[in-house]
Amino acid sequence: MAKMAQTRVDPEIDNWHTVNYTSVANTCFLGIWEAAEGEEFVVGSNSFGMWEGLVGRTPGLHRLFVVIPKIALVLRHTSFEDKETIDQIKSQTSVLSNLIDIPMTVASSTYVNYRNPSWSNDQEQEAANQALPKCHQTPAAQEDIFTFKATRLMQEQTHALNSVILLHLSDDGNVTFASAAAMKNTMQHHLQSTIPYAGVSKYSFRNLLGILSDHVGHTSSTASNPVIPRPPPGIDLVLHSIASGVIKFHSEYDRGYRVYHLATDDITKYNQSSSEIHGMTVRGIAKMKEILPPLPCAHRHNFNVLRYHEGASERG
Repeated sequence: MAKMAQTRVDPEIDNWHTVNYTSVANTCFLGIWEAAEGEEFVVGSNSFGMWEGLVGRTPGLHRLFVVIPKIALVLRHTSFEDKETIDQIKSQTSVLSNLIDIPMTVASSTYVNYRNPSWSNDQEQEAANQALPKCHQTPAAQEDIFTFKATRLMQEQTHALNSVILLHLSDDGNVTFASAAAMKNTMQHHLQSTIPYAGVSKYSFRNLLGILSDHVGHTSSTASNPVIPRPPPGIDLVLHSIASGVIKFHSEYDRGYRVYHLATDDITKYNQSSSEIHGMTVRGIAKMKEILPPLPCAHRHNFNVLRYHEGASERG
């Protein structure tokens, strides 16, 4: 639609959406990422077609398409094809992306009816530059072969992509995963995030980590290696002592403050009390979103990080 506004393209023409397709095809190259061994990509309502990354203040460095839990198709801007170029651009301008350091392999091309023409002057050079686009428009171009080599990600890189998805889920917070063990690993990584605004999603997912931890522990039991019942968590014993009056506090506020932090500070611990507290927090955040006006920025993830760093620089 932005291209239409700039070029006065009539939206009533046939196949007007090809304008957007052509724009993306001319500015991005396609790569294939494979999740690390034992890991998976999260599938959410936003994981097919989400943009990620800022160059300066311009969004759209990557576009992500998780097609199955093990495979993601990624579009990256053509200016960032190799590490040397990426490092050069990063030295000249601000590049904010969780995924920019993940390597991507450009597809190798085999053209059936094209040979790179030689040239000796400006006029011949211009004709040579137009030769390949013209070749693409011929029927023979349908026989061209493009070979893509998938990039196997490391565990940390897989978790980085998952965190981008989890940070930008819609308010319902729905996610889909195939492996409980892989999702548990993703949750443990995501809940350690230090991004300033990641706290909202952390409250939504702490309960899930506890449920997954219990599930993975029970499903790993075998006849030869049964799971030994675990004693009640220490937090439950302390909470019981508080509830029974064995542990006393100077005020109700002090009591509530201690209980809250006892139940929520350790993200790896899960029990009924922490579950209820996290649930109340999530509902409170959702209610505040209904009451307060929306944030004044469209690209929350990257723009807020940029604003955070700028503020830190000014304070420094």
